[in-house]
Amino acid sequence: MRSRIKVITLGVDDLQRPVAFYRDGMGLPTQGIEEVAWNPAWEVPD
Repeated sequence: MRSRIKVITLGVDDLQRPVAFYRDGMGLPTQGIEEVAWNPAWEVPD
């Protein structure tokens, strides 16, 4: 059975830089990428 990557999850400040790396640098498809603004309610308290 072949291994396959189904999902890559990234938390980044600038979405365009990692998209360019994975799409242009590694040749991975970028279909389905969505930019989601960070919600402070998602933060884990220290």
